[in-house]
Amino acid sequence: MPSVRSLLRLLAAAAACGAFAFLGYCIYLNRKRRGDPAFKRRLRDKRRAEPQKAEEQGTQESTEWGFNTSAMPF
Repeated sequence: MPSVRSLLRLLAAAAACGAFAFLGYCIYLNRKRRGDPAFKRRLRDKRRAEPQKAEEQGTQESTEWGFNTSAMPF
């Protein structure tokens, strides 16, 4: 009959192997995703749209009170 210590070692080894496999799979998927031309195009489009979206949201927030803060001199 196996002792508790040997079962814990086996469990620890299995957990380490599982963690290593998971990490390897994450790295594999990240490389595959970054090498995809469609991903790069979507990322580029998203980065270009962010400043415009932030500007639109800022304008909407400032006009909620009935005045446009972007037109103010300060």
